[in-house]
Amino acid sequence: MIAVWTLFIVLLAALTLHLQHLGTIRSAQSEARDYFSLNRSYRAWAAGMGGLYVPADKVAPNPYLDSRRRTLTTREGKELTLVNPAYMTRIVFESLKASSPNPVVSKITSLKPLNPSNAPDPWEREALAAFERGEGAERTEVTTLYGKPYLRFMSRFMTEQDCLDCHGQQGYRLGDVRGGIAISIPLAGYYATESRNRNNQLAGYLLLWGVGSTGIALSSRRRSAYQDKLRESEEKFRTICDWTQDWEYWIDQHGAMKYVSPSCLEHTGYRPEEFLEDPDLVSSLVHPEDLHLFHEHLVQGSAAEQPPSQSIEYRIVTRDGLVRWMHHACRPVFSRGQYLGHRVSSRDVTERKLAQQELAVRAELLNWVSDSVLVIDRSGRIVDANETSWRTRGFTRVELLSMSFADLSSAEHAARVGQRLESIFEKGAAFLESEHRLKDGGTIHVEVNTRVIDYRGEPAILSSIRDITERRRAEQSLRQAEAALRENESKLRVIFDVMQAGIIQMDPAGVVSFANQRMAEMLGLPMAELLGSAYCSHIPAEQRQAAQLHLQQLLDRETESFHYERRYQRKDGSEFWGYITGRRLTAPDGRSYSLVATIADMTELKSAEEKRHKSEQQMLHVQKLESLGVLAGGIAHDFNNILLAIMGNVSLALYRVSPGSAVEPHLQQIERAAEKAADLARQMLAYSGKGRFVLESLDLNQLVQEMTAMLEVSISKKAALRCHLGQKLPCIVADPTQMRQIVMNLAINASEAIGERSGVISIATGSRFCDRGYLCETWLNDELPEGDYVFLEVADTGCGMDQETIGRIFEPFFTTKFTGRGLGMAAILGIVRGHKGAIKVYSEPGRGSSFRVYFPSSGEPVLPIGRAPGCEQWRGEGTVLLVDDEETIRAIGSEMLSELGFDVLNAADGREALQLYRLKGDQITLVLMDLNMPQLSGEETFHELRSIDPLVRVVLSSGFSEQEVTRKFLGKGLAGFVQKPYTLGTLRDTLSRLL
Repeated sequence: MIAVWTLFIVLLAALTLHLQHLGTIRSAQSEARDYFSLNRSYRAWAAGMGGLYVPADKVAPNPYLDSRRRTLTTREGKELTLVNPAYMTRIVFESLKASSPNPVVSKITSLKPLNPSNAPDPWEREALAAFERGEGAERTEVTTLYGKPYLRFMSRFMTEQDCLDCHGQQGYRLGDVRGGIAISIPLAGYYATESRNRNNQLAGYLLLWGVGSTGIALSSRRRSAYQDKLRESEEKFRTICDWTQDWEYWIDQHGAMKYVSPSCLEHTGYRPEEFLEDPDLVSSLVHPEDLHLFHEHLVQGSAAEQPPSQSIEYRIVTRDGLVRWMHHACRPVFSRGQYLGHRVSSRDVTERKLAQQELAVRAELLNWVSDSVLVIDRSGRIVDANETSWRTRGFTRVELLSMSFADLSSAEHAARVGQRLESIFEKGAAFLESEHRLKDGGTIHVEVNTRVIDYRGEPAILSSIRDITERRRAEQSLRQAEAALRENESKLRVIFDVMQAGIIQMDPAGVVSFANQRMAEMLGLPMAELLGSAYCSHIPAEQRQAAQLHLQQLLDRETESFHYERRYQRKDGSEFWGYITGRRLTAPDGRSYSLVATIADMTELKSAEEKRHKSEQQMLHVQKLESLGVLAGGIAHDFNNILLAIMGNVSLALYRVSPGSAVEPHLQQIERAAEKAADLARQMLAYSGKGRFVLESLDLNQLVQEMTAMLEVSISKKAALRCHLGQKLPCIVADPTQMRQIVMNLAINASEAIGERSGVISIATGSRFCDRGYLCETWLNDELPEGDYVFLEVADTGCGMDQETIGRIFEPFFTTKFTGRGLGMAAILGIVRGHKGAIKVYSEPGRGSSFRVYFPSSGEPVLPIGRAPGCEQWRGEGTVLLVDDEETIRAIGSEMLSELGFDVLNAADGREALQLYRLKGDQITLVLMDLNMPQLSGEETFHELRSIDPLVRVVLSSGFSEQEVTRKFLGKGLAGFVQKPYTLGTLRDTLSRLL
């Protein structure tokens, strides 16, 4: 005890000396602030007076003062010099410095000083920069100057109107931070006073230690007599310590924080000094929905000497973004009728709030249990009931609550109700069977489980009533068949052992006293080893203590029944999820003698839930990519309209220019650039799944073999290319060009993943049957049917990817390359989408990547769509009606058609086209029409034209693929299609095939 007392005195003395030292520093800070205020006052006075004139023979003129009035001569011939406020500050404190061995040192400084001697040192420069950033108005530090301890204090000063005469030329504006005044206070005198006080304090503590030690020594013989008092004192001390866990703070009458307890860090994530520096920080933490209540509560007690009428509960948002509930008690502090501020105590009640919400949920669940629950008062009236109790009997809630328990009982049992209720109130609980009547006149047999509770301050009976009518009927049937059941007892035991759910029984010590065979199988134990083992030994170690506590609560009658999910551990160390449902068994004397529970293996259910969650995440990602695909398709469509004007004009210019002309190379460069832009548009259309595909029956093995030589020169020299092609591979229906793009893009990506290291790139083909479960694990799995699929796999031994990168590789413009555009993988996704395929990706950092692309297998080969060769000398005749909502398209289209020998009629939309065709339909040879137009679309205009003239020849143009467009017009008489952007040659080829 003496050692503890000694440690206590040492700690208390250390704390006192530390606080005394802090008081010394604060006193020096106060003196520095006084100097600063004095300095600022006479500087303001001098600035207001425009400065002071002093004899020039006593004060040297300020060479840095830009003023025509710097020097004056009086009528007596005495020369005066102007002293501005900054110069005055320097002169005053230099005189103080010269006249005192421990002078107060002051310096006016700025980041843009007129006088170089006023330039800041590193500490002053850092403080000035902080002022300009708005980080406070003061800075202090304890340092050594002239070999003596000093407190350095610096405060900012702002640019005022009188300052602009001298400093306006430096760019300062009214209200800017112009600089600061650094004041250094000598600490020698303060430290001397502190030393004297310290010696007195230490002497006092030494005396206190001696007296206390003597008292402890003398009281050791009587310690046993004072144990009870010491224990009571210890409880009070613990209560005080527990109270300090609340968040305490004081606010003065001006709203400034005067004290904040250290517990604020645990409650809010902010330190006490942050609250002291920012008085508004408390209000900023309050949840916006509770801010009005919080301020109203603070204001309520500030006008009178009485505390607010009640405490409040509100929410705060901590630094980590967590929402916490606080119980807020606020008491105003008055002295002689004057309001001094508030003392506030806040306690974290989040757990209680959550518990209240959980109780509300449980109350709601009570209404949906199959048993009736009634509360009966001392007079036998029904005062509360759950929904089941009145719904199953045919009454309304109002009707049931107007009845007594005797009214609810049948005539045979009603006479004994009063006696039974009195017995329950005396014993505290009862379990009985009775007969209740229904509203329609029928009766039911019930099992009533009752106990006495405190209901709104009065004793009442809580009754759980279960309809056992069917059970009574079953019991009657069972009694009649008792002999037969005894004969089948052995059979029932077998059935019991083969149940899918495990059954287990434990004694009060938690030892397994009974189990069925399924329970032993679930735990991987022989039955002999399971019986007699501790139940908690089959639970993982990290949950074992909590399980033991819960088991003890059940045996101590804190819980009647239980059901929850828990992990169990098999003999081999593996684990499985189990759903346990059980209850406590009691003897007639109320003693708990056993716990019985059923345990169902939920491992597969948990696994199914995880797969469902993963599928939902994949579906959300696919929907996001679909939306981006629509955007990419729309951009490519508008882009193609622009390119049509460029490529059309260039093709016309090349057609008309003389061979060897000086402009011909420039036109060819423009044409090549436009073709590259068109390639980019096609990639965007490929991503959207609406690119132009030329479908044919394709052998992937042959395609890979043909590309092997080109792939070997395209990949890194450090990468080895290996092919593993499947035997008897079925064909697919695909666009060969797009398939080559997939192989090339994946191979180049694999090469770049390997980098400068040696590695292997593997290309494999094969086929397999894909069911819905497998397809759900792939990209683009929505609506894909089960069936046979042919796959192409490109794998590498490169750097691999983490899950975050895998989740974004198909996003447009996302790239891991310094010079990449982020369209390669997005284009692959669009191509696969357009071919009704899927992609499966596997990768781990440091272990390489694998991309497997699936395409539906083709039962029969599909012939490629041929392209009729164009004739460069072909010319047409007749009139073409050109319909397009873009003026530039109509202009260049008209010129190209005229070049091909046609007369041209232009229409800006579908309605104008119909009017022209009604007027001049007999002259029109062909209609060339855009698919996407406002007011009346190309599809609608086509049907209107067919209704006017069933023999009309219509050629549609669009930036989307021919297959995407023409499938809507199958069997409807569409003459042809030309994809934007087209050139003069492309248009000639299309029209020559038709005419």
